[in-house]
Amino acid sequence: MYFDNSTTSYPKPQEVYDAISDYGKHIGVSPSRSMYKLARSSNKIIDYTREKLANLFNITNSSNICFTPNATYSANIAIKGLLKQGDHVIITNFEHNALYRPVVALASAKNVSYSIFKSNKEGIFDLNNLQNLIKTNTKLIICNHASNVIGVVSPIMQIGTLAKKNKIPFLVDCSQSAGLINIDVQKNNIEILLGTGHKSLLGPPGIGFLYIRNDNLINTIIEGGTGHNSLSPKHPKNMPDKLEAGTLNYLGIAGLSASLDYIIKEKIDNILNHELELTEFLLNKLQKFPFIKIYGTKNINVKVPIVSFNIDNFPSSYVAKMLDEHNIYVRPGLHCAPLIHKTLGTINQGTIRLSFGYKNNRNEIEKFLYIITDIYKNLTKLSF
Repeated sequence: MYFDNSTTSYPKPQEVYDAISDYGKHIGVSPSRSMYKLARSSNKIIDYTREKLANLFNITNSSNICFTPNATYSANIAIKGLLKQGDHVIITNFEHNALYRPVVALASAKNVSYSIFKSNKEGIFDLNNLQNLIKTNTKLIICNHASNVIGVVSPIMQIGTLAKKNKIPFLVDCSQSAGLINIDVQKNNIEILLGTGHKSLLGPPGIGFLYIRNDNLINTIIEGGTGHNSLSPKHPKNMPDKLEAGTLNYLGIAGLSASLDYIIKEKIDNILNHELELTEFLLNKLQKFPFIKIYGTKNINVKVPIVSFNIDNFPSSYVAKMLDEHNIYVRPGLHCAPLIHKTLGTINQGTIRLSFGYKNNRNEIEKFLYIITDIYKNLTKLSF
């Protein structure tokens, strides 16, 4: 039983596998480098996928979306391309290391300072605390839309409004929410949106995206071939070429295109409702076990389908290993997000994380609950 969809969704829709195979077998060439029919077919897939992402996020100009290898590359391009010597940036304690580490690296290399906008242990933010963190040299506010540890959704509309009021660009990481929650970059005043294709967007690994409303904000950190204006020694300034140096992952884009079609067909609300029903069912059951500690709010209305918990003080990695012996696949540890674990007080123990996908069902959860009870009995017989 696979309960690790926030690491990567599995299984993918059959349409995704078919699209990757079809591209590899029947197109298989690079777009924008040649004018023959296969290259033009490849170009169409890239352009259509951009347009689908633009429609999904209410982006007015699809050319302002570039493809990257993953959300980590997108974050580095945006953060390092925007922040300059002496700038100040605000991040939340929800941040994944994909965004936290680039900020820390700039703090050492460019004297960039940062403040952490912290939630409480439930994962709830007080917007008054954010206003107090804003300085005259604050040049960026970064927010993880949904915590990959506790699944709590950030109030991006209120944060975006505050960012706009203070004329500060607002960057949102939607890696855990895209495809589950409707995101409107216009309504939420999002200047920069980034994410990955292989999680809740149900696409393949190796394909990320980065949207920048005003590309003049970002300086390039990667230059190279684009297939256009090759005579010039200078990298193009027009989007998306500006941020798409080198060969793209065309197979990944083809797979992402198919997964976006699948999400549109199934409808985001239906997908989220199904997965949250499973989440609520699990939370209600786990709360009845005195040996289980659940982290983050249990309010299903502000969550994505992620549940983090521990069994008493037993190591999360050991519990996950025991679950693996029963063919139950979960993620233990810090989940690459140390800041929220400091808030939760779980730095040493980590957490056991279950994250549901569209193919999971109640029967699987009932089997999990039976096995977790049995595991607890065995753990109490051991010494650590």
